[in-house]
Amino acid sequence: MSNLFLGLFLISFIGLIVGLISPAIFTSVIKRKITRKKIGLIFGVALFVFLFLSGVTAEPEEKVAQPTQTKEAKEKVDTGVLGSETTPEPEPEIAPTPATEQERVETIPEAEDKVEADKPEPETTNQVKKEAEPEPEPEPEPEAEATLGEKNALGKAIDYLDYTAFSYSGLIEQLEYEGFTHQQAVYGADNCGADWNEQAVRKAKSYLDYSAFSRDGLIEQLEYEGFTHQQAVYGAEAAGY
Repeated sequence: MSNLFLGLFLISFIGLIVGLISPAIFTSVIKRKITRKKIGLIFGVALFVFLFLSGVTAEPEEKVAQPTQTKEAKEKVDTGVLGSETTPEPEPEIAPTPATEQERVETIPEAEDKVEADKPEPETTNQVKKEAEPEPEPEPEPEAEATLGEKNALGKAIDYLDYTAFSYSGLIEQLEYEGFTHQQAVYGADNCGADWNEQAVRKAKSYLDYSAFSRDGLIEQLEYEGFTHQQAVYGAEAAGY
């Protein structure tokens, strides 16, 4: 039955191709004008139907394996030879007896000794770590040469300190008053080599030479001159307070 539907399927397929190429053939057969669209619809439905029916009616193939027996085997069965033949029974496997607790305990130290012996000897510290090489110290940058104005400010600062005492900030103000720039005045004060504590002592003694001051008043006067509180206290105490 499936072959019939398969044949109809092929005929419908051929009719579809012919109808799409030359619809005039079917027009002459049915005596009516027919378009390619109708031909495609008719034969397309027919193809689907015949293909479906062909698949439904197809009989599944069944493969039945029938055991065959040789003539010799039949004779053995008939004569009872097969029954007399015996196959040797396999020997039972002997399960290994578990080791006793004492044997297990004895084997553990031996295994540990073997593992310790197999371990590679650790490398010495000298082999692993290289001696740390000291990093080269950075070379100090050469100091820039002082300008003419800075040199003159330094000379003027030394001249002032030769005849009177100044605080650090007071010396800078005096140099700026003389017309030096702030940078030149700072250079002169930084490089004149003055001990500002000793300058506070000199200033305190000069005040006490021409006027009387209390300890707090002398400290305030020194701070007014630009000395720090610590320098002012040091000068007052060194002057006698």
